[in-house]
Amino acid sequence: MRKWIVGIAELLARRYLASQRNEEAREIARAALDIWPSMRAAQAALGIACERLGELQDAARAFRRALALAPQEVDYGLALARVSRRRGRLRQAIAALEAALAIDPSDTEVRGALAEIFRTWGSSTPASNMPRSCCGSVPVIPGT
Repeated sequence: MRKWIVGIAELLARRYLASQRNEEAREIARAALDIWPSMRAAQAALGIACERLGELQDAARAFRRALALAPQEVDYGLALARVSRRRGRLRQAIAALEAALAIDPSDTEVRGALAEIFRTWGSSTPASNMPRSCCGSVPVIPGT
């Protein structure tokens, strides 16, 4: 019975998200998670609603929980990276994208998001301070 109720709540949260009724979606997702905290889709719905409402810390927390429940979900990694970037946490965004890339190395959306961060970050950061993944196998020359 409990799982059935949570399933209905998660479905309602998705419908509210589709209708841009983000506050209602957030509250329904929270209610579902009070009953069944391991419902990854409800965690993701909560993350989306919080992100849309500008509650970026709560969104990041929800996406991290969703990712912990379903580590193979590339979309959760992308969402966490997007929120981390909006919060100015580029290293966290890169870590989320690198983890997503490890799951699916051919994912063009992940590769594009990673490239965009490196383009933005690289314009104001010396190469020696950038994460290793942006440089690949190219050696970093000190002082550049």
